[in-house]
Amino acid sequence: MSSLGCPLIVIGMHRSGTSAAALALRQLGLYLGDEQHVKPGDSFNEDGYAENRKIIPLHFAIMAEFEMSESSTHRLPDTWNTYPQFEPHLQAAVDLIGPYFGGHELWGWKDPRTAIMMPVFLEVFRRLDCKPYFIMPIRHPLAVADSLAKRDGMPQEVAVGLWTHYVLTGLHRCEDADISLFCYEDFLRDPRAALEPRIQSLPIKPPSEEAWANVRKAVRPELNHSSHTLEDLATPELDFVRRVYKVALGASRDPEAFKQGVYAERLGALWNEWEKVGRLRFASYQRGMMMLWWKRKDGNPPVFGQVYVGDQDWAAAKIPLEANDGGSVLLHFDWPPNIIYLKNIEFVSSTGTRSPAKVAPGASAYLKPMVDGSICLLAHGKEEHCSFEVPQHSGSLELHFEYRVDLSSRPGKALSALLSGEVIELREQVSALKTDLSKAQQELFRTRGPNSFTR
Repeated sequence: MSSLGCPLIVIGMHRSGTSAAALALRQLGLYLGDEQHVKPGDSFNEDGYAENRKIIPLHFAIMAEFEMSESSTHRLPDTWNTYPQFEPHLQAAVDLIGPYFGGHELWGWKDPRTAIMMPVFLEVFRRLDCKPYFIMPIRHPLAVADSLAKRDGMPQEVAVGLWTHYVLTGLHRCEDADISLFCYEDFLRDPRAALEPRIQSLPIKPPSEEAWANVRKAVRPELNHSSHTLEDLATPELDFVRRVYKVALGASRDPEAFKQGVYAERLGALWNEWEKVGRLRFASYQRGMMMLWWKRKDGNPPVFGQVYVGDQDWAAAKIPLEANDGGSVLLHFDWPPNIIYLKNIEFVSSTGTRSPAKVAPGASAYLKPMVDGSICLLAHGKEEHCSFEVPQHSGSLELHFEYRVDLSSRPGKALSALLSGEVIELREQVSALKTDLSKAQQELFRTRGPNSFTR
């Protein structure tokens, strides 16, 4: 085993049980990162997302380089490793992952996006000189579609297309990867039976009976809100999805045959077919996520919220803030690069009193007033945000605003890279130089007097 220990990465389609699997594996000793870096839960994932905020930016930086999106079927080019501008992304991943996870026997992350960038992370692990293991839950594609419709309003044909894309892409070009599949529905019924055969080959100590008992307590069967069968996919429109699900489900329930390559030919044939029809049959669904962070003055923990948005005309949003004594609310996008327009921003009290929101001075970046009274916010990957002062009020408050997201006319890669990298770095360097110069001038004035500034 490498000095870095054993990396175990949970991959798979969004809403397929990846979070539940990662949290169960954490009970077995999987280190997911420092607690403050692990994405907390919300109404859609009450127990937490198990995603590491240090790892997420790596995925988005890579996807932006190749004009990919987690909500489209765009693919990593076969020649991705010949792009000279890509080397910094690889090195950034190596420099982060090695020191961050070093010293832990079993470590890793959960991130569905890793599935569509497997070749990249296989190269990262090669440079780290450690063998990665991957685990992928397989959930019924219509159950995934039900969940995405509830959370994001995503059309069913788009959701099942993305499910197909994540499953096939995660299993393609991964000859050097050790991947185990398991059925999500089986996992909810008996998590030990689903996980134990998949981790027996890991170079770690077998989990204790107490650890398995904790897994059983952590997994909640009621999380599965859909009940679908293979026959539900027996329509001409879903025939290809049905064939992919049938093979993936068979591989998940026969891990030894999958490891021995019994399913390789069928998966390869499905991939070849998907390359031809994937972009044509399923539409891309551009999506962003607007994050809210309320830093309160009363000493209570910050409040987090989120709104999923698509490329659309003006829409309204209402975010509850409950009782408070002021503070500030930050709005920003969770992934780049997009443009958002905001207008009619106001706080509404429980008694119906409306207060126009005031932008907090010095707490917002890259804001541009528009002629229609809205403001434009460029979100480019450095968590730029728009911050508003929260008025003091004894009752509850809601933040009301209208928003329009421009995902199609986003800034070019060069501009995005410039804004999110070089310009910010130069700005910080200039600020540091000004500070040093000011200190030097003060020291000269103190030691030599005012004549020290004359030529």
